[in-house]
Amino acid sequence: GLAASLVGTLVESMKLLSLLALACVLATASAWALNGPTPALRSPVSRSGALTICMGRKPATVGQLDRTKTKREKTSGKGVGAVIKVKAVTGVDMSKKMLERKLASATKENMEAEILNDKVKKFMMEEAGSTMYPKYMAKIKATAKKLGVTVPDRWAYEAKANAYQRAQLVAKAEAAAEEAASASEEAAEEEPAAEEEAPAAE
Repeated sequence: GLAASLVGTLVESMKLLSLLALACVLATASAWALNGPTPALRSPVSRSGALTICMGRKPATVGQLDRTKTKREKTSGKGVGAVIKVKAVTGVDMSKKMLERKLASATKENMEAEILNDKVKKFMMEEAGSTMYPKYMAKIKATAKKLGVTVPDRWAYEAKANAYQRAQLVAKAEAAAEEAASASEEAAEEEPAAEEEAPAAE
């Protein structure tokens, strides 16, 4: 009687375990059907790669033609901080390094074609900053003088980098012109008065 009772208890336990295992399988199958397969783990990312992903840039690829560089610029909005502007490097008309190479290899024969051209002029006027502009304008003029080449008058003069200085010069010139005109008017008014006083003195 005792052995039969134990056998019955063991059978009931095995049935219960089978039901639990079946319930687990059904639950897993239901979850997979609702949510899809378990996503695969991402491959390890290097520190530079992680920073690239966090900063919103595409990782650099060796030999890729559309490589990019980033430039931080302050925004005008309050509390915005800095944004990253992506600018294409490959295919640009002119850059600082390209200009340096051209200056280093300049000759009297190619100075005008390689340096005093529209591409370099546009770069100096629109891309060069307030520090780079006077430095490289001086280099261009010094190289031209050394080679016996004349830089055109006011070449790349109206640039973004010197806009403030040009505005200051214009303001000073206008102020000087106003002072000169005012002095001329005062002198013209004083002359008739002196002529009227002369007969009275006699």
